[in-house]
Amino acid sequence: MTHPARSRRDALALFGAASCAGIIAPLHLAAARGGDSTGSGADPASASPRPGIGVHIWPAGLARAPQALRDLLAFLPAHLRFAVGPNWARRPPISEAMSDKDMRTYVADGLAASPFGQELAVIRRLKRETAAALHLVLWAPPPLPSASQPLVPGAPRSLHADDASLAARFAVALVERLIADGLQLDGIELSNEPDGDWNIRIPPPVYLSFLAAFRGIAERRGLSLPRIHGPAASTITAARRYFQDPTLAAKILDHLDVVSTHAWDEPGGGDRSAALERLRADVRRAGRDHAIAITEYGIARPDPSDLSPRANLKMRAPDHIAGTKQYAALASCDILRFFSLGVGPVIVWEFRDQPWGRSSFGLLNEAGAKKPVYETLALLSRHLKENAVTRLVRESSSNPSVFRSQTGEDFWAVNSSPLPAPLRADIQRGRPAEPLRRDERSLIVQMQPWDSTSLPIGRH
Repeated sequence: MTHPARSRRDALALFGAASCAGIIAPLHLAAARGGDSTGSGADPASASPRPGIGVHIWPAGLARAPQALRDLLAFLPAHLRFAVGPNWARRPPISEAMSDKDMRTYVADGLAASPFGQELAVIRRLKRETAAALHLVLWAPPPLPSASQPLVPGAPRSLHADDASLAARFAVALVERLIADGLQLDGIELSNEPDGDWNIRIPPPVYLSFLAAFRGIAERRGLSLPRIHGPAASTITAARRYFQDPTLAAKILDHLDVVSTHAWDEPGGGDRSAALERLRADVRRAGRDHAIAITEYGIARPDPSDLSPRANLKMRAPDHIAGTKQYAALASCDILRFFSLGVGPVIVWEFRDQPWGRSSFGLLNEAGAKKPVYETLALLSRHLKENAVTRLVRESSSNPSVFRSQTGEDFWAVNSSPLPAPLRADIQRGRPAEPLRRDERSLIVQMQPWDSTSLPIGRH
């Protein structure tokens, strides 16, 4: 929903409904001033990158789904996150006795046993046609010596300090091969949710050893690395465990280029934005000012009190909440809030519900049909990228939530409510003596339940 473009000399005042009862809370914005206001809640770090929406993809699946691939190209993602090759945790074990040549051969054999060629072709096409930043994730290393291997196959794994260097050797060999194949990686995530043992648990001191070994091995080989992201913990609060000791945090941060975290549901239904501010405070307490990226985003339970299968995105159901405008509104509001707090990439998990999976987090369903969340986020993704938006500021914490670009040219409003909510924009010319017609005085946008609306002011 849009209104006609107006001159940047015009001043805009948006009034958002503070509650569904119709209480109106005033909020004044001046588009003519550009970006001189930081807005409420904005605390961008100096290193904060440009806001952009990304998606996690499974390249081999996209190679077999041409329509889904076209939908992904139309989404115009700013970031793409993926893994390539086999499930390395199910490959033969690696050992300290392996030479560098042996490790390279091991990686080559693993890639040859997987649909790597198809994956590479898809990723190259996506890079060529979207110019998206490419983020490689390493789920977990191959089987390691006994110290890091469970006694029972398939049991939870934890990385032992003695094996950190060996795991790093494998990771460097894989990245080295991908770079040699011409994959233009912008980031590598080391590793995936190390706070848990569903991939491999890596305690903070061992994580430091792993990072230091990875950096050191790459440097000795003269390998120019993409930006290293980590620790990629499962929640923002879980990521804080890696930075709560300022001394250890500083050492970890010295080996990271970007602090990455996943933004799944906070323990006890806590507020993710508040958790993000606490994480940033931990980083600054360590004397660092790293950019923060959210490399997996999703809401497992939009309503924690609803325990039905349709309200749990870890499951699938015919009338699932993931296929509603409610989920689209909640997700878009969350993502806009992250951007307003100085986060650059927010990578949504995932682009499509996989046939072999059981969850409903995809922007497309298993059959490839677009969900409302696809339509909402695609509009935002294209707008941010095509207009080179450098920062978003949150202007209203009431409902509807209102966000604007730093230049003041564009506004986004989200009604996170099951009832309609009015949004009024009052227009006043920059030259007060200029007469206005009565119908130019204000614009009423009646936002529908769970609606997301863009309000472009115009560019001149």
